Amino acid sequence: MKKSIVFIASTLITTLLSAEQIKRIDFINLSRMSPKIANETIDFKVGDELDIPKVNSAIKKFYKFGYFDDIKVQNENGVVQFVFKEKPVIANIEMTGYKEREEDLDLVYSKMGIKKGYFYTKKRLETAKKTLLLELEKEGYINSVVEVNVEEINEDSVALNFDVNKGEAIVIKKVNYFGSKELEESDFEEIIVNKKEDYLGWFWGFHDGEVKLDQLSIEQPRIRDLYFQHGFLDSTVKKPFMKIDFSSNTAELNYFITEGNQYNTNDIKIFLDSSILDPKTLYPELLLRKDRVFDIALLRKDVELIKTAVADLGYAFTEVKYDLKKDKKTSKVDVILNVIPGEKVYINDVIISGNGRTLDRVIRRNVYLAPGDLFNLTDFTDSKNKLQRSGFFDTVEISKKRITSTTMDLIVNVKETSTGNIILGGGYGSYDGFLITAGIKDQNVFGSGKAVGIKVDYSSHKQDIDLFLKEPSINDSKYNGSINIYSKTREIEYGSPKYTFEKKSIGIALGAGTELFRNT
Repeated sequence: MKKSIVFIASTLITTLLSAEQIKRIDFINLSRMSPKIANETIDFKVGDELDIPKVNSAIKKFYKFGYFDDIKVQNENGVVQFVFKEKPVIANIEMTGYKEREEDLDLVYSKMGIKKGYFYTKKRLETAKKTLLLELEKEGYINSVVEVNVEEINEDSVALNFDVNKGEAIVIKKVNYFGSKELEESDFEEIIVNKKEDYLGWFWGFHDGEVKLDQLSIEQPRIRDLYFQHGFLDSTVKKPFMKIDFSSNTAELNYFITEGNQYNTNDIKIFLDSSILDPKTLYPELLLRKDRVFDIALLRKDVELIKTAVADLGYAFTEVKYDLKKDKKTSKVDVILNVIPGEKVYINDVIISGNGRTLDRVIRRNVYLAPGDLFNLTDFTDSKNKLQRSGFFDTVEISKKRITSTTMDLIVNVKETSTGNIILGGGYGSYDGFLITAGIKDQNVFGSGKAVGIKVDYSSHKQDIDLFLKEPSINDSKYNGSINIYSKTREIEYGSPKYTFEKKSIGIALGAGTELFRNT
């Protein structure tokens, strides 16, 4: 880019010596930016005198947008022309030899940093290729080869094809846990990912033994945490060592462990301002027990229990820190829990985003916290769970945004999912003849939260129509209701000679209910 600017300056200098006045400014081959934005980017206008530093400054600003491969500037009798060469976009991406499901491919493309509509550059392509090779290596495919074909569709777009030749997977034939005396191999296999190949490793449900390199670095803390769950607080686990035989693509995985003493829980102390909550009410709820083997997993649950109990009283930013005082001589450990509640926090506002279809009020009625409410952690958690159970959203995220020391906004971000479906089927029976079934249903019609559907069964002897409406929250209350209208017609034959008569029933069914418990 620097060379281009120097070139422009040198070619323009003779024209600019006379300080020529700008009569018109043209932007040529510019499609990804409006003329208004382009004019706002340059630091001069019609009527100004043409100035080299300002031209070069404008070029730099245009390059910063990241849209352009090249920019040239021409001056013809006061008509300044910016000639752009825009970067092509990626119009299509294909991959052969690796992953087949659309969802898996989308995830891989995301990691590679490419997507339809992104700008194509050689640097982006190189980064994508390196990332793909790394992903293959993480899955245990060593010496993989990736060839990339860039097809130019036109001047503005390209298609990318990644041809993957996966290397041979490394298979773990043996795993050793050197130094492990108190725990069995089966204990480790419950938590690790890199396991040895089972006898029927090729069969579904058995371990194929393939190395997962991306998980290998995480196995060490997993094993150490397992020891902490069994009270071995002095345990150490070295980084795993893998011996690979490339002639057979097999490996032996070794862990080196020092177990140390096994500790029992001795004393548990909770330091908490009793004016907020009496610590004595919490001790009976704790999962850790005195004189039992210490378990770090139970301690984590106790930390969450204490945090929830205090945060339910409005202390939204409660912290619970713990300290372990080990006595190596007695193999006992004291647990000290220090609770830092902070200040009480009230809800300032509930801000909803991501709902292009679902109405705001449908989301708000499923959030147990409203503006002016005192924060409650259980309500916060249950709100997210209830929104996820509604079936209207793929993902639900509720985050806390602190406004002041005593107020916060709740940011509810949702990603909507498809809630409607159409059913169409048919069959043939010796009595009914041809049977046609058709139906349409939407669990969130017009984003209202209401479920509406109709189903029709039709044959020569049967005609059924079923129409239903379900309201999960009548007038945004805790009460729900449903109505079902149906019409059933049957043509029945009996006797010899055959007599035929028609039986028809029309009805309506009403239902009502209320939520008695959350999370049901």
